[in-house]
Amino acid sequence: MIKILNITTTTQGGAGIASLRFHNAFTRMNLDSFIVTNDNKSKKKIKNKILINKKKSFFNRLIGIIRILKSKISLVENFIIKKNRYCFYSFVELEGINFKNLQNLPDEIDIIIIHWVDNFINLKNILYLKKYYKCKIIFFMYDMHIITAGCHYSYECKLYKSQCYPCPAVPGFLSKKVKDSFLIKKKLLNKINGTLIVFSNNDYKKAKESRYKFKKIYKSFIPIFLSKQKKIHIKKNINTKYILPSSLKFDPRKGFFRLKQVIQELSKILEKNEKVMIFSKLNKYVNDFTSTNIQIKNIDSFRNIEQVYYNSDLYLNLSTADSAPQMLTEALKSGLPIISMDVGNASELITEKNNGFLFRKYDPKKIANTLYQSLFKKNFIKFSKKKIILDTSKKYSFKNFQREWHKILSEV
Repeated sequence: MIKILNITTTTQGGAGIASLRFHNAFTRMNLDSFIVTNDNKSKKKIKNKILINKKKSFFNRLIGIIRILKSKISLVENFIIKKNRYCFYSFVELEGINFKNLQNLPDEIDIIIIHWVDNFINLKNILYLKKYYKCKIIFFMYDMHIITAGCHYSYECKLYKSQCYPCPAVPGFLSKKVKDSFLIKKKLLNKINGTLIVFSNNDYKKAKESRYKFKKIYKSFIPIFLSKQKKIHIKKNINTKYILPSSLKFDPRKGFFRLKQVIQELSKILEKNEKVMIFSKLNKYVNDFTSTNIQIKNIDSFRNIEQVYYNSDLYLNLSTADSAPQMLTEALKSGLPIISMDVGNASELITEKNNGFLFRKYDPKKIANTLYQSLFKKNFIKFSKKKIILDTSKKYSFKNFQREWHKILSEV
């Protein structure tokens, strides 16, 4: 039986949940899967979980203090946010947990999968584990971190094609340090000679363009299999429509400020008897979104996110940068049509007028109008919930996942 060690900083958030989904899918494939994490906050019971605590370094503590300050001091905020818009987190190759104490890990491992491991494990640690176990290494590209010197999203910056210099994501005096980190990373990746898994055609192209080289690059999908729990339907007014947005948390990258603009435009179109409810967890941030026709409903009252999908009429994705947002697939597997920006794998999931609409350029007025037409106009395109569920479930089935991963695991 193949033994797989999944390493992830966290089991929460987008990449953390994805790592659990892979771990569970591998277990379902009768593979011997373990998950190693630094996350001691999760209350979920996880089979074959190995917890390794890592103390924060001085550098990480300093970054944490700066992040607190930038939310409280406008001068710091104006400087840091501009530099931090690429999600540049740290010089990862200068940090990492000491994995030389292997007493909690299995005696034998065939394949190690590196999920989102920022501030937990670096390439030096990974190279050590590869040599110790004489195993294969697979990297997952949840964002662009694996092909840059430190940025999780490059936006318009294309320096990952060369050597990330001069870096626009950090103050100028750190730019040389970024270049050094890039070159160290390149050297270590060459020694590791790992396989890379991407989740969109966009990321496949970027990975091929990168100066970093991998043994093989495969495109796969994140295994999302929704539970079959009894659905609870909330009481709805026939003239009220419910929108589930991508910005469930206060994150500019997820389109929080775009959501505000689109809602403002939508409020201008709605007729007196037409109401819209926006699902959110951000009541203290979105009070000024509300109007006579638009209200906010907190999703904390629901048992889980699947109940929110079940009670929504449409999913709105206004993210500015993503690789493969899982909520897109979750929404489609729940039968929700999607209005989305062209980010990550959205263009691969959305077929115009079949299961939603794709916007390649952000235009709040056009998006608001498409929202309005989709929700309230009977003569507009009507989406079939059953067809959306059937098409998505067929394409992203466990059978297809199993077939794909048997092939990948036999070739790495």
